[in-house]
Amino acid sequence: MKTIDIHHHIVPPGYLAETRERIVRTTPRPDLVTNWTPAYSLEMLDKYQIASAITSVSVPGLWLGDRAQTTRLARISNDFAARMVQDHPTRFGMFAMLPLPDVDATLAEIAYAGDTLKTDGFGVFTSYGDKWLSDPDFWPVLDELNRRKAVVFVHPIAPAACMWMAGLRPSVVEFLFDTVRAVVSLIFSGAAKQFPDIRFIFCHAGGALPPMIERIARQGANDKDVSARLPEGPMPYLKKFFFDIATSAADDNLGVLMKHIPESQILLGLDMPFVDPTPTLKNYVHRDFSPTTQAAIDYGNAHRLFPRLAPRS
Repeated sequence: MKTIDIHHHIVPPGYLAETRERIVRTTPRPDLVTNWTPAYSLEMLDKYQIASAITSVSVPGLWLGDRAQTTRLARISNDFAARMVQDHPTRFGMFAMLPLPDVDATLAEIAYAGDTLKTDGFGVFTSYGDKWLSDPDFWPVLDELNRRKAVVFVHPIAPAACMWMAGLRPSVVEFLFDTVRAVVSLIFSGAAKQFPDIRFIFCHAGGALPPMIERIARQGANDKDVSARLPEGPMPYLKKFFFDIATSAADDNLGVLMKHIPESQILLGLDMPFVDPTPTLKNYVHRDFSPTTQAAIDYGNAHRLFPRLAPRS
């Protein structure tokens, strides 16, 4: 087994104690999520022949309106994930969760997770209240992540104004569009240009991004203000981002994305335990990629980001 799942969620007990009600309200598999254990993750990795998984915390996220709670939840989650890595160093990696929107607390957690826990990367969400990752208030965080040449996993969440659009769970519609908002804001704000050494990973084949790529490219060419800021246009930055295939391996999302984004930027992600991985894997296998492309997505691209998990020769 060489395959790496870079979109694999954990539900630490201390985190669950403070978020159970929100998890039950927002996830389609609340019983499975609230009863998650590390043993369950190992069981699923073996079942689907996954060598390693990079863990992160999913919805409802860490930011629930209280900065002290967010900082506490980040530390609880990161210490728990680090123990999983310590117990199973070849089976798990971790994205240390960051307590945005508190910039000072986030910088402290980056130092702790990076220098003490030796995290494989960092986890953030697409937005925090009415601010997206490109917000100028967050640039000190982006600057530090850039200095560390960090891998940053960006998980979608719904902005406050759209949390229950039309009575639907946020994951049905808003997660997909908030991913686009985060991607576009990073590019057109100049943040992606200012912080070129951050290696961003976006979920679900970019969410609603694939059919919008041509429109985004045209905007860069036709808008004088944009072309002045980004004379090379938005596409070079978009092609540097990484995307996982969780719940999105079919023609109308991954197929469209890969017409614009090189295969070197595509990663396997399964979104367990929040999502049954079977449909993703079924669509992925039915795409009938060449052995070279499949190896790149299964593990080759991930090994470049996480060399610690590459097999030793």
